Amino acid sequence: MNLKSVFVFLVILIVLSACSGGGEERKISLENVIQSMETQGLKVFPIHLKGGKSHFGELNHVTAVTYAIDTYSMDKLPQTSPDSSLHTDAVNVYIFIFDSEQAQNVGRKNLDEKLASANFVTIPSVYEKKNVLVVHFKLPDEKVEYDDMIKKAVKNL
Repeated sequence: MNLKSVFVFLVILIVLSACSGGGEERKISLENVIQSMETQGLKVFPIHLKGGKSHFGELNHVTAVTYAIDTYSMDKLPQTSPDSSLHTDAVNVYIFIFDSEQAQNVGRKNLDEKLASANFVTIPSVYEKKNVLVVHFKLPDEKVEYDDMIKKAVKNL
């Protein structure tokens, strides 16, 4: 009888621990996204928008953290100043970190609505995984590899 009680207790313990594991999904942080980009060889630096907010800077009440690809150091161009990466003011990477994957899905729908009403020569690349949404506006003189690096970085999160 005592062995049966121990067995029933172990079964209940296993069932309870299996049920408790699926409640909360792991959220991806901004630091995870930047680290993944750096692992792919992509160098970005934070940049603040000049002259106010962008039409695409907020989705589903989440404000993007804005970055520019550091083409100076990535292309190995000679630096003319101690920090030549500051010579650009073009924000071309928007990273949104939502509270959940569901909120990110709503943010993506919001982005799609904004893109439908805008007239772009080039449509931005959009990459998403779990609670993260990354929007990349490719600049005219930018290398195609940069977009591939962003795509791989988000995929590997």
